[in-house]
Amino acid sequence: MKLYFIKVRDFMQIFGKNNNDTYLFETFESYQTKNHEYNINQKNLDIDKTIKYYINNNEFEIAKKILNKSDEKELLEYIITLEKDVEEVPFNIKLIGNEEFEVHKDFQLLESKLIINNFETSENLLEQLISELNTCDNFDIIVSFIKNSGLNTLVSTFNNLNKRGIRGRIITTTYMSVTDAAALRTLLNFDNIKLKIYESSNSSDSFHTKGYIFHRHDGHKDGLSSVIIGSSNLSEVALKTAEEWNLRTYKRESDNIFDETWNRFEAIWNHPQTHEVTEGYIKQYEKFIKDKNILRPYFYTFNSTKEEDFSTSQSLVPNSMQKEALKNLELLVQQGGNKALAIAATGTGKTFLSAWCAKQLNPSKVLFIAHQDELLNGAMKTFKQVYNKYSDDQFGKFKGQLRENKKFTFASIQTLANHYTNFSKEEFDLIIIDEFHHASANSYQKIIDYFEPQFLLGLTATPERADGNNIYELVDNNIIINVRLREALEHELLVPFQYYGINDDYVELEQRDKLSEEELLAALVKHNNERVDFIIDNINKYAIAGKRKCIGFCQNIKHAEMMTREFNEKGFTTVCITGNNSFEERTTAIKRLQNDNDPLEIIFTVDLFNEGVDIPQINLILFLRPTKSPVIFTQQLGRGLRRHQSKEMLVVLDFVINDSNNYMIPIALIGEKNFKNKSEIRAHVKRNLKDLSKYMHIELDKKSKEKILRSLENFNPYGKREIIKEIKTYVSEISNDNRCKQLNILDFENDNAPNLSLIFKVKGLSNLSLINKTIKNERKVDSLINKSERLTNLFNNITYFLPVRRLFDFIVYTNTLINGKVNLLSQKEYIEEKLEVELNNLSLKKLEIAIERTANKYKDIFEIQSDFIVSKDQYDEKILNEIKMYQTFGLNQYHKTMKVDYLNHFIPFEFDKEYTTLDLADMMRDNPASGSWMRGFESRGNHHFILVTINKGEDKKKVNHDYEDYFINNKKFHWESSSSVIETNKVKSLIQNTAEEHHFHLLVRRKAKDVFTQPYKYHGEVEFESMGGDQPINVIWKLKNPVSKFVLEEYLNK
Repeated sequence: MKLYFIKVRDFMQIFGKNNNDTYLFETFESYQTKNHEYNINQKNLDIDKTIKYYINNNEFEIAKKILNKSDEKELLEYIITLEKDVEEVPFNIKLIGNEEFEVHKDFQLLESKLIINNFETSENLLEQLISELNTCDNFDIIVSFIKNSGLNTLVSTFNNLNKRGIRGRIITTTYMSVTDAAALRTLLNFDNIKLKIYESSNSSDSFHTKGYIFHRHDGHKDGLSSVIIGSSNLSEVALKTAEEWNLRTYKRESDNIFDETWNRFEAIWNHPQTHEVTEGYIKQYEKFIKDKNILRPYFYTFNSTKEEDFSTSQSLVPNSMQKEALKNLELLVQQGGNKALAIAATGTGKTFLSAWCAKQLNPSKVLFIAHQDELLNGAMKTFKQVYNKYSDDQFGKFKGQLRENKKFTFASIQTLANHYTNFSKEEFDLIIIDEFHHASANSYQKIIDYFEPQFLLGLTATPERADGNNIYELVDNNIIINVRLREALEHELLVPFQYYGINDDYVELEQRDKLSEEELLAALVKHNNERVDFIIDNINKYAIAGKRKCIGFCQNIKHAEMMTREFNEKGFTTVCITGNNSFEERTTAIKRLQNDNDPLEIIFTVDLFNEGVDIPQINLILFLRPTKSPVIFTQQLGRGLRRHQSKEMLVVLDFVINDSNNYMIPIALIGEKNFKNKSEIRAHVKRNLKDLSKYMHIELDKKSKEKILRSLENFNPYGKREIIKEIKTYVSEISNDNRCKQLNILDFENDNAPNLSLIFKVKGLSNLSLINKTIKNERKVDSLINKSERLTNLFNNITYFLPVRRLFDFIVYTNTLINGKVNLLSQKEYIEEKLEVELNNLSLKKLEIAIERTANKYKDIFEIQSDFIVSKDQYDEKILNEIKMYQTFGLNQYHKTMKVDYLNHFIPFEFDKEYTTLDLADMMRDNPASGSWMRGFESRGNHHFILVTINKGEDKKKVNHDYEDYFINNKKFHWESSSSVIETNKVKSLIQNTAEEHHFHLLVRRKAKDVFTQPYKYHGEVEFESMGGDQPINVIWKLKNPVSKFVLEEYLNK
């Protein structure tokens, strides 16, 4: 049974008299109902609604005519009959103004649409709100609640509107006490915003309204005022990440949506239950929350007579990171492993993980070793929580004069190093060493050598900071988890953060590299009184729940002391804590900062990111000195990322971005090894780094953005001199006790480590041994490799695989060197065990081909003997250990960035991942040959691959390769075939052949070379939409997976 909506004048000719289908239609024409028809509803319209009805009726007529136009030419001819000035279609929409406004690229005034939050395609309500606010004359907002997190993302926009005299009104509520008092106070500071609260009369008087009204040229027929109505309140998650539906439309003559929304806003604004917000009102609200002891979720409503009991309970269970580590630990033990290292960012729960590991291993006795009393006390507290059925007398300390031997013993390394013979060698079944990067030091080594536990577990956040030697060898290269900052944020193990880069005109450091430490300090404090006022003004702009608990990072001790003095004179309570302070003074300051009843709100310091310092309550970080490096930046940022029940988010204010090295900021936020070239950094900066993570909100003001983009022009990320400087800086940052650390390849697993995969492409730096020789920091194994051309080539072959895409080839190559010989069965078992995947027949065939290809390609290194590929040479233990570390590095990177199950797919390419032409060819090849794809259109069976370079170089233009290839939008791609008659005819034939199923895949790169030959990014399957032209042909492909706005920005970046 079908249902039709149709006009009466068309009804008879379409259905006739004897149609039995169910139908429904609406008409303003005269009509007499027939047998079996019912007049379901009838109403009279006033003149205004009559006009709107007629407009809508004719809109259908116009749409019907336009949608029937088959091509652009026919459409243009029709539109010209209505609009004489139109010259082309599709339209190119321009937003013109006498001021420069910040709007996102997809913003247009004449548009009705659904707005959702989709991180993958870079869509969110926040960008739309900023664009609407920046283009309006005044605005009205009505929401159920306002959170600090949401308001902060709009503070700079409200500030700009205030400067321009754009006024606004906001209505919110204290319903369920969800609105943050600090957010109300922040809004009161804006002269251009009037704020009111609608007070619920009782618990049934709920308030769920969410509406955003933007007035433009009110009274003018082309004013294009707009309104957004939907589900989003003013919280960061509602504006950026949550599943929210918001409908945007504009003031149309065909409906009353805008006018009726505005009228309803006016009614609520003037309602007797709507009150103006004052400082006194906010204090009253804060007292209510405190008296009710309201926690999240909220159960009380301000100004409501109803009271409810509130209680919370939380069971102790492993988090996602801990569960993954426990699974890997179980697998390792099953394989006979008895040592492991857990690498996890600060704040993700390493100590809890060690307790869960102990519970899983079920040892008779546990020894936990650490080098600071705070770590021992924290560990004992954690173990007592996990082992809550054990009495306190089962837990003991081995520190100083206290020499206890319990089921769970927590030992200071200093005491244990001098008295370890108090215990038998097999005293403990499980030994856990915290801050394991110290484990290669003598004090730890003699303990590790003495004891014979059934299992040794190391914990660290920074394995690259090892004291000299390779700590991975101490655990047989077994890593059960490696969760760094970005992964920790994605797994919600750390608190989300908001970073605001604020242009600071009081400091000018464009010649920073030429300044001495004294000159740098002088530049930082040249206008210190004005600068402190400027910093305080910005601190007060951003809302933070409860007491401000802040760390301010300064250039040096003098700077920290000066900032402390200036802030205290301005009425703040601050202290300066540096290396000059005693342990007791530092501990006292931290406790004061954590105490809600203590007035201390800021600690100024230089390097308060050392081990053992743990202040989960930190909710604000100030960067008051230039960013030294990505590593230092991340370490200091990490001080505020630990979760705490009192903290919704961390706010980061960076005031020093006027120096010549300010490009370090986006590099630090992106993660050094995650960027590939300047164009990518530039694209990220232009989009305010919005595409990095849904758990970060990053905002650079206009001047800051301009200065960073300018400094990028002089930045050469892969000049050899810059690379050597960067690596030397990295070595100094991860070295301890003024000893220069000798680098091994696993030291580069840190998110902020230099990008080895790209550095290895630089001439003279093609393997780690050559790098260490260049920076004059060779290990013994480096000397062996550098003296041998054969060994140098052997390791160059390994680095050529990085980042690993041709996994089978990489494993076969390295395992043959390590084991002397391998065959199909041994490699199948190795891959399935190591990567926890079961290979299917397709992947086994690919593995077999990889073995044969490896033997053929490297005939000077390998040979085939029966079913085995065999290494022609044997290598000493130092070389074998180095190969194992290279293999571990490659596999770890693969495991973290790629999906293992794709090994079993016919198309093994992952969406949005990058592949070289050699990767593409060898991964799709069904024979043991090896070689890159060289053409722009390749086929394998019924799968066809379109390889596109967006910006062709001059050399390509000379040979007629300058095809018209471009993204029409994030869902459609325009492709022009080459001038080759054979290729053009092939593509035509494939498209027109509907008898067989063909699959087309799109791979794109911005340009062929940007310092290095660039890989292609896989954008998944595309579907044919339309074709024009003859020789060459122009094809419109529709992407099954739309690209993000960032990717579009990157491709458009010249």
